[in-house]
Amino acid sequence: MMGAVVNVDGSLDRGTAGASSFLIGGITGNYEIGFDRDVSHCYYSVSISNGPGYFAFTQERFGNPNAVFVGTHRMSGTSTVATNVKFRLIVFCPAS
Repeated sequence: MMGAVVNVDGSLDRGTAGASSFLIGGITGNYEIGFDRDVSHCYYSVSISNGPGYFAFTQERFGNPNAVFVGTHRMSGTSTVATNVKFRLIVFCPAS
């Protein structure tokens, strides 16, 4: 299991397995979290603690098998708005 805690600005608070992180192109709510190995066939879980109305999602980072994409948003009326928030990412890679 690998993990990372990422700050609002995309910097790494703490992590394992050579973790690194940044805001992709400075775009609000779009983060890349990298590791020192291929994580493209792993399972991802992300959590935030900003309270109700905030959510995050993960997916494979296309073009970089050693990274995960995390998107963070908040509800605004009936739509969602990309928002920078602190989050925790857990990556679980089952044995082959």
